Amino acid sequence: MKFSEHLAAHLTPEWRKQYICYGVRTEALLTLHWAKYDASLQEMFFQMCERELVKISLFYLLQGLRTSLSCILMAVKSSLNCASFHSFYLLQSLVCQMEGGDRQKAMKRLRVPPLGAAQPAPVWTTFRVGVHCGLLLALAALLGFSGELSLPYGPLTWPLLRLYRGGFLLIEFIFLLGINIYGWKKAGVNHILIFELDPRDHLSYQHMFELAGVLGVSWCISLLACLHSTFLSIPLQLNPLLFYGFALLLLLNPTRTCYYRSRLWLLRLLGRVLTAPFHKVGFADFWLADQLISLSPLLLDLWSLICFYAIEVNWHSLINSAQSVTQQLDCSGYSRGMTCLIQCFPPWIRFAQCLRRYRDTGSVMPHLFNAGKYSTVFIMVTFAAIYNNARVYLCLWVLTTCLSAIATITWDLRMDWGLVRGQRLLREETVYSHAAYYYCAMLLDVLLRVSWALNVSFAQMKQSDTAGFITTVLAPLEVFRRFIWNFFRLENEHLNNCGQFRAVRDISITPLTAEGQAALERLMDQEDRARESRKQAATNRKSNFSFRHLRLSSSVPTIEPAFFSSLSRREASLFFMLPPQHTTA
Repeated sequence: MKFSEHLAAHLTPEWRKQYICYGVRTEALLTLHWAKYDASLQEMFFQMCERELVKISLFYLLQGLRTSLSCILMAVKSSLNCASFHSFYLLQSLVCQMEGGDRQKAMKRLRVPPLGAAQPAPVWTTFRVGVHCGLLLALAALLGFSGELSLPYGPLTWPLLRLYRGGFLLIEFIFLLGINIYGWKKAGVNHILIFELDPRDHLSYQHMFELAGVLGVSWCISLLACLHSTFLSIPLQLNPLLFYGFALLLLLNPTRTCYYRSRLWLLRLLGRVLTAPFHKVGFADFWLADQLISLSPLLLDLWSLICFYAIEVNWHSLINSAQSVTQQLDCSGYSRGMTCLIQCFPPWIRFAQCLRRYRDTGSVMPHLFNAGKYSTVFIMVTFAAIYNNARVYLCLWVLTTCLSAIATITWDLRMDWGLVRGQRLLREETVYSHAAYYYCAMLLDVLLRVSWALNVSFAQMKQSDTAGFITTVLAPLEVFRRFIWNFFRLENEHLNNCGQFRAVRDISITPLTAEGQAALERLMDQEDRARESRKQAATNRKSNFSFRHLRLSSSVPTIEPAFFSSLSRREASLFFMLPPQHTTA
């Protein structure tokens, strides 16, 4: 079965239903070998082979049509080849002069690596990842020892959690995203095509691990400086600001260093996400908005940080003591309404994107239903905020929380992942090797979605040690749930193009519209070729016939009626366009 596994791993996703079912046919052949004298099994086997041959014939007929269209386009493009050749020759001469007349160096600079070529392993990147891992382990051990000695003797626990929790969530997210990229690459999920990345220049999982390592080391150093600020003569309030300033500098660095093109792509994508209703939504747009929903505790902590440094800190008299931080970190008086708005902002982005997709496509399902799912988050957050002041809204808060959890769980499993359907609750085609991965992911998604709903609600509660501790525990779990979601969402997009975000290789055989006919005529150079095409189309329309006019000779093998019912209208029309079989006496 090695060839069967190789075929399943390397087939083209859009054509997977046109491939021969190799494993099933092998088992049928073995059964036929052990039952040589069973006529019914032999008949069943030959009918199975006949259906496979018809399927392959239909596929090659479609490819023939595609080749014909490609020939027309090539005839149009051939007129541009001469000008392109002269342009390339001039460019080659110019680069050759720049390289001091060395033609070999000039051609090496002009040569573009093929899309499928394996990129060289980033050796130094891997080395830096190892260095950062070693430093991170040492700093984490030192941090645990320092925290055990310092925290019991001062009220620093809750303030430091609020100041550094957002940074930890960001580091966790980047690290888990690196694991996502590694898993997609190993399983054959084409995330480069799905995200529309440059195949020759994009970040690998080693780069993501390196970035997470750099931020992790900086986070540990900053937290250690906070715990030992008395000995360092640095104001305690200044250390978190330096860490977040360093992270912001990495993102907004204007120089062409530190993955400049990737940072520019991310900033453009963030701009498109923040202005969601005004742009056509792509896969990367809605994917990033979904990640922001899971990172909403990070946004809340950033708001608390801004509030703390803008309003509470007295910059003229910074006092290096734990008491000042404890008294100044409570910004609830300034941020009650802002907390509710921040919690609703990422779901609102997805809500606006769903409405935009409905405007562009006109499809009620799934876009309006998806928008309704995100609107339940608004209601849940609103009742959680009201519950702080009026306990009569407790029942409404519980009801909306349960409704939101059920809606999101159902959508995750059925729509985003394409599971909970068919046999054994799985899809017909899967990428990952073991079915246990899917069952564990479904169970974890149910549990962690409930924890996400509780986390969103507790973020609106009064500032207390219990609510803060619960939020601190549940926020990393939500990032981990999003990490699992990424694996199966991209798998479903890779196999089924469920979001309809990318073009496929399927060829439509529907009649040409007026616009399509006009475009085809413009592609043709000569008028007689266009006239011949119209005559051929008229002849084909006259030659159509129905089932009752079809006369099959006795020499043609029969096909089961169930096979005809399984064909779509397009495939059935193509089947009866196949050339007749000729037999010799």
